[in-house]
Amino acid sequence: MNYETRKNFWLIAVALAFALIAATLATAWMKSRIQAVEASSKNLTSVVVAARDIPMGKRMERQDLRTVRTSVEGAPTDSFRDVAEVVGQVSRSPLYAGEALVARRLSEYAGGSALAAVLNPGMRAVTIRVDDVIGVGGFVLPENRVDVISAFNHDGGATAETIIRDVRVLAVDQRSDPTSDGPVVGRAVTLEVTPADAEKIAIARQRGTLQLTLRNPLSPTPTGALDAEAVAKETPRIIEAGFSLVPIPDQKKTPKPRQAVTVIRGTAITTGISE
Repeated sequence: MNYETRKNFWLIAVALAFALIAATLATAWMKSRIQAVEASSKNLTSVVVAARDIPMGKRMERQDLRTVRTSVEGAPTDSFRDVAEVVGQVSRSPLYAGEALVARRLSEYAGGSALAAVLNPGMRAVTIRVDDVIGVGGFVLPENRVDVISAFNHDGGATAETIIRDVRVLAVDQRSDPTSDGPVVGRAVTLEVTPADAEKIAIARQRGTLQLTLRNPLSPTPTGALDAEAVAKETPRIIEAGFSLVPIPDQKKTPKPRQAVTVIRGTAITTGISE
């Protein structure tokens, strides 16, 4: 075996050794990647999300939904795993594309109006006729919170009082989508109230007019009935021509100080107090 032959033999041997090392490393890397994928797939689950923006009160259709894979720890506890579980349900609030759907934001549809499905259990929907003034210039929109004020005549004067506080606006006319932030002047506002509050509105509508006041959603809601002193501090209850009918106690006049008077009669001098 000459020099050239031995040289080629060693070059081939070294190349084969490097190829064997590269193949071994590549096989080990592939096995580690496969094991990592298998481990991660065991920790994944399917979650139903919105395929597009969905307004409040809409019945879910299959084209509105899709599934994505996410980690078990990242999936909401009341989320859905199958699209078939969501089809036919009604959205209780606006949903946005890519948002995971959860049971607390959906309602089962039991027939009739879809708006009835978004009512909380035990609540009622009551509609109030409004104009641009009663509707706060058109800035009362679905999902806002409002107070209801009743105004009526009482003992010859105009009386106003807040009969319901912090109620949810379900719809303005036939529109229940709250995505717009511009004014919407409607002719009717539908509120979500308790049965007792629905009776208050019915009585107030018969005895006078109703007015809505828009609330800041972060404002605290008073609990329980307000006593007379608290109501008087918060807002005037009785108004007539811009003046309160609450009687003002009479102010006592400060008496004028008496002055000393000296009377001289001949040689007699008399000092007294004037009346």
